[in-house]
Amino acid sequence: MGAARIIILSLALVAAIGLAVVVRGMVANKKAPVTVVQAAPAPQIKLARVLVATRDLPTGTHLSPADLRWQSWPEETLNPAFFTDGAQAAPPPASVAQKAAASAAKVIEQVSGSSTMDSLVGTIVRDPILAGEPITRGKLVPAGEGGYMAVVLPPGMLALGAAIKPENIAGGFILPNDRVDISLSKEVNSPDGQSRIRATDVVVRNVRVLAVNQATKAADNANTIEAPATVTLEVTPDAHLALVEAMSTGDLHLALRSYADTGPKSQVVAPRNRVARGDAGQTVRIFSQGQTKEVQVAQ
Repeated sequence: MGAARIIILSLALVAAIGLAVVVRGMVANKKAPVTVVQAAPAPQIKLARVLVATRDLPTGTHLSPADLRWQSWPEETLNPAFFTDGAQAAPPPASVAQKAAASAAKVIEQVSGSSTMDSLVGTIVRDPILAGEPITRGKLVPAGEGGYMAVVLPPGMLALGAAIKPENIAGGFILPNDRVDISLSKEVNSPDGQSRIRATDVVVRNVRVLAVNQATKAADNANTIEAPATVTLEVTPDAHLALVEAMSTGDLHLALRSYADTGPKSQVVAPRNRVARGDAGQTVRIFSQGQTKEVQVAQ
């Protein structure tokens, strides 16, 4: 083989190797096509503004401007009982300038108020409202339509004040909003009509205590109210009449009911004529010598 031929073959081999290296680099650097997926725009939630409580509002609270504020609320979950301003809520401010403008608008709103908010100032809270909870029409009573006790009374119920001896109120453990059974203890004629004996009977059951000594709630961490003298009770009209007649004839005793045993509204247990007279031929319980028995009371 001649020298010239060897040189040509060497050059061809070098060229082939170089071409292979270039092709390999091109294949390695070739990127797969990138598919750009555009996310679908999120559905826009329409917002309204509703009045909510800025703090816990117990029953009997007279609303002030500081108790109310506007809160953004999804329109699709609005309740007809909510108070709204009739306009959509503005989107959250993004820039510093927008935040400053929003803060200024909030201050102006707090100072000047709005017709909806102003109309509620002075109204009385009928049912407790939690902080952040929307204000609803059913939980408010317009100003001038009654005081605290008239507000907390459910429709058809009456508030009755009763003087009770301290030893007859479960040792002072009866507090506002507890429920009690009320019994009457009085002297009646014995079955033979020859003497007077002590008889006790239940007048009404499941009565809610509205106040004790004009206190509508116990002091913080208090379990008793000392020396109670007057108890305000929530009663039906029939229970009111039965209790008034019972108070005029004997001593009332209050028995505390279990929290889990509230049952229906207060109801009269004993017929009114039996409660008033104790001698209408009805059966009553007689306590004598540590024993209890039921007897017919002579007329």
